[in-house]
Amino acid sequence: MVLRTARKDDNVEITDESNYQFDTNYELFTAGLVIGFLRDDPRTESKGSYSQDFIQVNRVGGSSENEYREGIEFIYKLIELEHSDDNPDDSELWELALQYADAGVEALNQDISLKGEFDLLAFIDEADQKWEDRLEDVLISE
Repeated sequence: MVLRTARKDDNVEITDESNYQFDTNYELFTAGLVIGFLRDDPRTESKGSYSQDFIQVNRVGGSSENEYREGIEFIYKLIELEHSDDNPDDSELWELALQYADAGVEALNQDISLKGEFDLLAFIDEADQKWEDRLEDVLISE
């Protein structure tokens, strides 16, 4: 699903760049994190064995103003806020973020497999419908 990753793989011949929905792993991770978080569906069975090779957020882009890093940190802060009563440490919160991202990436992959294309408008519509309720859940649980 990631063009830059495919270009690095010697065994992949890229004939049509439009077959890759994301240019970087940062894009895929951020999209997966948002979708997984919105659906409030962390993929707990992924712990320690993720479908993608995720990295720590502090390694994203090198600048705190990186657009992917900002999006990831925003969702991470919402996760932190939602679980503040549990007093989790940073590693537990990051683990939950990874599980959300993995669930979201799997949802993207399934959707693309079913439809044969990346239906960005469907995901935007879903986000539009779920965002307010999900944000309310986070703020009320705090």
